[in-house]
Amino acid sequence: ATELQGKEAPPAEAEAGAQAGRPDGVFSWRKAWYPLAVVADMDITRPTRLELLGEDLVAWKDAKGAWCVFEDRCPHRNAPLSEGRVEDDGTLLCSYHGWRFDGAGRVAAIPQVSAAEFPRLREHPRACAAVRPCQVRH
Repeated sequence: ATELQGKEAPPAEAEAGAQAGRPDGVFSWRKAWYPLAVVADMDITRPTRLELLGEDLVAWKDAKGAWCVFEDRCPHRNAPLSEGRVEDDGTLLCSYHGWRFDGAGRVAAIPQVSAAEFPRLREHPRACAAVRPCQVRH
């Protein structure tokens, strides 16, 4: 199953962390792995909408054949990336304005931008998708 780090624990979980033997006594939901989906059940040709601890996520397989997990929102206009598609080059396309993202979350194409201006915009941190760590475990 594909697994992903979770969210931060509420303060009431501190006691559970102490009982679990954590040195600081605090259990952190963000520092734990959770199964998200069975990879064999996922369609590798399209993005898959997932949810973990109330956070909307999207999983998809990139050009290198690696599973990627992002927040399910395009940084441009917050449209759900899960409603987009996986392009032939392995990038994830946002269906709203056509922005495309590589597996590292970097914008790979912006149709409305000239080729001369694209390299500058590509490096802007607000043009990147929010990547979440994931791993495939058998």
